[in-house]
Amino acid sequence: MIKHYLVALIAVLLLSGGLSQKTYASHAAAIDLSYSCLGNGQYSIDLIFYRSCNGISAPSSASVDIQSSCFSQTLNLNQLPGGDTVSQTCSTVPSNCDTSAQYPGYEAVPYTDTVFIDTTCSDYTISYDNCCRNDATNLQNPTSEDIYIETTLDAQGSNCNSSPFFTSSPAPFACEGKPYNYNTGAVDPEGDSLVYHLVAPLADPNTSVQYASGFSATNPMSTAGGFQLNNSTGQMSFTPTGQQQAIVTVEVVEYRNGQLLGTTRRDIQFSVDTCNNDQPTLADSIDDLQGAVATGSNIVEMCPSDTVSFSIDAFDSSTGDSITLSSNIASALPGATFNVTGDPTDTLTGHFEWSPGASDIGSNVLTVTVKDDACPIEGRQTFSFNILVKDSTVALPDTSKYCPAGAAINLSVIGGDEFSWRPKSGIVNADADSSNIKVAPGSPTQYIVESDLSNTCKNKDTVFVNRVPDFNHNVTTQNDTLCRGQSSLLEVNIDPNDSLSYDPFTYEWRPSARLDDATVKNPVASPRKTTTYFVDITSDTGCTITDSVSITVSGQVPTVDIQSPSGLCIGDTTQIKASTCRGRAFEDDFDPGINNTQWSNIGSVAANGNCGANSGSNALWFGDATFGKREIATIDLITTGGGTLDFYLKEGGNSINCNIPENAEDMILEYSN
Repeated sequence: MIKHYLVALIAVLLLSGGLSQKTYASHAAAIDLSYSCLGNGQYSIDLIFYRSCNGISAPSSASVDIQSSCFSQTLNLNQLPGGDTVSQTCSTVPSNCDTSAQYPGYEAVPYTDTVFIDTTCSDYTISYDNCCRNDATNLQNPTSEDIYIETTLDAQGSNCNSSPFFTSSPAPFACEGKPYNYNTGAVDPEGDSLVYHLVAPLADPNTSVQYASGFSATNPMSTAGGFQLNNSTGQMSFTPTGQQQAIVTVEVVEYRNGQLLGTTRRDIQFSVDTCNNDQPTLADSIDDLQGAVATGSNIVEMCPSDTVSFSIDAFDSSTGDSITLSSNIASALPGATFNVTGDPTDTLTGHFEWSPGASDIGSNVLTVTVKDDACPIEGRQTFSFNILVKDSTVALPDTSKYCPAGAAINLSVIGGDEFSWRPKSGIVNADADSSNIKVAPGSPTQYIVESDLSNTCKNKDTVFVNRVPDFNHNVTTQNDTLCRGQSSLLEVNIDPNDSLSYDPFTYEWRPSARLDDATVKNPVASPRKTTTYFVDITSDTGCTITDSVSITVSGQVPTVDIQSPSGLCIGDTTQIKASTCRGRAFEDDFDPGINNTQWSNIGSVAANGNCGANSGSNALWFGDATFGKREIATIDLITTGGGTLDFYLKEGGNSINCNIPENAEDMILEYSN
């Protein structure tokens, strides 16, 4: 599922009434590429392809290249149904997305798929290219060049990171000779710090598209006074001179606690023409600021847990235009509000309010878009406001409950480099800088932590750990040894007296796979391999005790075919015959390769590397249709190298489906005749 489907308001490229009639955009206009971490090495790769409605068709799938020093794969993303056809024409004027009108618009076509990658590498590049680019006045021969977009990723260790995504159109329109403001509306799902740079567009991983004479990455357009980019907010400001269609490329660099996590590139197609409409705009500064200090016309500083509020006025100097005002708070600043009041034909006021927490320390960018209803082309500008949440010492969680039979409580603190806690009683473990400690207090205790921060919001915080009573229990299983295919009940037994005193209890079992319900007291387990199940048992007073029980899986229950005469007379005897089905189960660790002797004993299996276009050094091809569709017999394979074992299941001699094992993945191979 695509996570960030951009409902972009794509700018059209032509105007009528005082505008020249040009023919732009017969090729790909822009591409957005992003990734989302799903956990355990799995990522969703999402792409949006922007095509001119009178240009080339969108590809039926998108082949994304994923490369690192320890992993390589081409992933074919599936096109999602629908897509979004949009333009910047006013409501009464159609674009060529609707009819054969002269005003072009764009279709945003989404693609997505998931992939497991090797998480031992920090140098991933995920890329996509397509031929060919739209025409552009600031590039040499752009229609003969590919459009290439990439994003990078550090997947090493615990870096389950998602890339930034964009909430503004990649094809904005500006008027010749009039000041213009634009922001990509980049949003980082984890709230990481983003830094913006102007870079050259790419035709492939190692080749920049050549600029026309007089243009460069930092001077990409004909302007009066230059092209400005705010590196902290991504805000672009310029006054274009002359009609033009220019490609501007921005690289967004993502940091977390000073560590580089990745980069994301975006090509933006600016179209500039002569127009009579004045762009709607915002007042030069914010009003009614409370809970923060203004350090610039669009920058405020505040402390976490405080509440900031301010107002933004929007207006349009063109007579008769009505305006609208919107923001990116839903995706960028969860919990914030942006309420709009006023007269759309005169002035609108946006009232912003937000209470950031410790996780919001750093730069937080609010983008506000103002647009009018001018015809045939609406005016639109996007502005940014940087809300700097200053560093502060914050300890978490605010309150905890500890019982002696449970585990020591984890307390953590951010905002500083060195920390000291008091009282010392009950502290059983601490990191070198005391940013994380474990406590097991003998009585309810309030802990105070102090950091080495200075000249900031605060350098002290408190947390409270309550001590609550234990309870007695045990955890058992009806059967501690099973054959594969069998099940057993897992049971938690609470002492009757404690059950009366501390009920209701809650339960959380893990791993949850192959349990009928991981949140009940006594779930049914059907493990395929020897498994230890852990359960967190929590009383109504908050005491949490973790316990475990193991089930050993030895062998497999055979599939049997029982035969006997359908009718017997009294006194007759008969023999019941039981035999397993035709599949045979065995284990193959694929080290150093396939055990050809074992696999050759199973009919219709080619145990070699010749599996068509996807052949490899370790491959199994289930190719014969003689026995029909294969069913049930399971073998667990623990893969350690990743990416060297392909499974081919060919049903009825027709389709081939391939699944490549990932590093340390527990693979289940199912097969029988």
